[in-house]
Amino acid sequence: MKTKLLFVLLIPFGAGVVAAQKKGGVIMEHGSTILTVISNDSIWIASDSKVSVRNSESRKNKYAKGCKVFNYQNIHYSVSGTTRLQDPDTKGILFDADKEVLDIIKKGKPFVETFADCYKTMEHRLFEVYKPIINSCSDEDIHYLFDYHPVLLSISMSMFSDKNKPMYIYWAYKLEHTAKEWSIQPTLVDTCIECTANQISLQGATDSINTYLNKNPLATISNIGMRERLIDLINMQIAKDPAEIGLPIVVKVIYAKGNKWLTAHKSCE
Repeated sequence: MKTKLLFVLLIPFGAGVVAAQKKGGVIMEHGSTILTVISNDSIWIASDSKVSVRNSESRKNKYAKGCKVFNYQNIHYSVSGTTRLQDPDTKGILFDADKEVLDIIKKGKPFVETFADCYKTMEHRLFEVYKPIINSCSDEDIHYLFDYHPVLLSISMSMFSDKNKPMYIYWAYKLEHTAKEWSIQPTLVDTCIECTANQISLQGATDSINTYLNKNPLATISNIGMRERLIDLINMQIAKDPAEIGLPIVVKVIYAKGNKWLTAHKSCE
């Protein structure tokens, strides 16, 4: 008979944290709203800042604020989902996606090679981390993990090329299973290398935004008023999911020659 869960769960929605016992098992939640808008001469990134800390026994959440948009030199990245796994007994960090993605970026490889390295490395690490957890989960927890929260992690990266063209890649890792086995399936969600067309990419909890944009597409993407438009869009998602998505909203704009925060939480600066 498989062990029932007893652990402390910490989840920053998007910069997520999970703490699980050595015996394994996780209860997942989802959140984070991250928008990336690409124009000919700029990349705009906006996100919410809500962080949740959850105790799995009481099922009660505590909330804080945290940054979900990072950069190292000229590569800007966002990591959302369950990104940190901590042993509650030893307090040791078993998995820290933010740090591991940063370590890969610091190798200094070209943008596409950095993506390829990160794509494969994180797939391997997620399997390595979740194997003992899933193998010792109760049937109830396995059902919750696979059916309620199948997307474990999503990552986006952006920068400008040597030709001063925007580049952007967004991918995710999903849990899949059959009656006898499970796997982690990486999926390329959105990509634009040396982009020539304007576009908007939605990462995380964005169903309200997606519904709105389907009815009211951005006819043109202009830097004028972009900050306000992004804030309005994320506020739509906050209105729908106030338990998971929350203020403050941060906005960053990236150019070929630099970047700046237009609104930022202190944890981002």
